[in-house]
Amino acid sequence: ADQIEATTDQIARLSAAGTLVAPRFDQIEAALDQTRHAIETLPEIVAAVGGKARVVVDGGITRGTDVVKAMALGADAVAIGRLQAWGMAAHGADGIVRVLELLEREIVIAMGLLGVTKLDQLDASYIAKTIPVMPAHEMSAFPHVRNGRLK
Repeated sequence: ADQIEATTDQIARLSAAGTLVAPRFDQIEAALDQTRHAIETLPEIVAAVGGKARVVVDGGITRGTDVVKAMALGADAVAIGRLQAWGMAAHGADGIVRVLELLEREIVIAMGLLGVTKLDQLDASYIAKTIPVMPAHEMSAFPHVRNGRLK
């Protein structure tokens, strides 16, 4: 708890100075597997900023539902570096365009399922904490993979 309080204090000072707040969550989570997930800390960061700076989630965005969750919890934007790299590696500039098309489609579907038509209609009431049915791993997004893991 002390570590989160120190972080929110630092964020509050940065935002008071008009600094863009863009926490890098994926590196923290990779190094410390017992930390809270990024999405769980986002509301605290947004509260610490208090509207004095824009909050950009940088890291961990791999699906349209990740974007919707981040926006519902108060992020102003998300960065998609990993997705951009995957698209570029697969098909160059056309791959990046395709990644953006897929991400847009996933966002639209998620918003439709929630019954909203604009991102600014989202708030934390659309997010519910759940208990994972299995531990997260590299193939979590693909439950149809035989035995659930790569070998």
